[in-house]
Amino acid sequence: MPRRPRKHSSTGYYHITNRGVGKARVFNEGCDHAFFLECLRLAQQICSFKVLAYCVMTTHFHIVIKCNGPIPPSLFQSVGARFSAYYHKRHKCAGQIFQGRFRSEAIETEAHLLSAIRYVWRNPVKARLCVRLTDYPWSSYNYLGKSDDLVDNELLCSFMSADEWRDFAQQEASVRHLEPFPRRLSDEAARKIIRRRCDYLTGASATMLKVQKCPFALAACLDAGVTIAQLARILRIASTTMHRAFKKWGAQPPPLCTVEAATSP
Repeated sequence: MPRRPRKHSSTGYYHITNRGVGKARVFNEGCDHAFFLECLRLAQQICSFKVLAYCVMTTHFHIVIKCNGPIPPSLFQSVGARFSAYYHKRHKCAGQIFQGRFRSEAIETEAHLLSAIRYVWRNPVKARLCVRLTDYPWSSYNYLGKSDDLVDNELLCSFMSADEWRDFAQQEASVRHLEPFPRRLSDEAARKIIRRRCDYLTGASATMLKVQKCPFALAACLDAGVTIAQLARILRIASTTMHRAFKKWGAQPPPLCTVEAATSP
């Protein structure tokens, strides 16, 4: 069966991730994390891309990058091949290390980009590997506003200052749609989230989807893991109407401060 073609981002921003085969630990020691990041630095010299954020966990990794066009095919092929050769020699083993080709999520809006970066930074806290973001050494969060040969801090701080990024990263946000391997919520759980965040919506208020504030509340439900199909079913709104509302919102994303205010529980 042929592979599904990757979705290209018109903005050039992508959320890249992959994990070990069978969810196995890949990064067992600090030297494993360090060598993977070195592979990424070497790839930067070959391919034209910028790194905005990264986090190397024990079983997987997350990277947010910017490319001038589609993702170069050789980017993570070189990273994967180089790291696998090191890993086999270091740990005296053989076989595939990562689970197939890397996954890429096209990022089309600024709101999505900022949420993706925060999600990457907060991954160790979410996994309970640390309490504070600064406690995890293999995250680019520790290089905010500092000189680093891997992360493009100039590009990162074109969106907000380093201090503003730190404040933004401290705000816990559930962004299940950014997870590489998300789990679907039950309708009962989805209904509770919708009731909490969209209590002013009813089945008779489909026309409210045309109001600017409405998609913000609905987007908060997506952040919490509710699918568009569940939103349509539970709110008794036609799925086509729901999709049109999100399409319109995504094409003209609101200011970040408005999104953050609307997505607060």
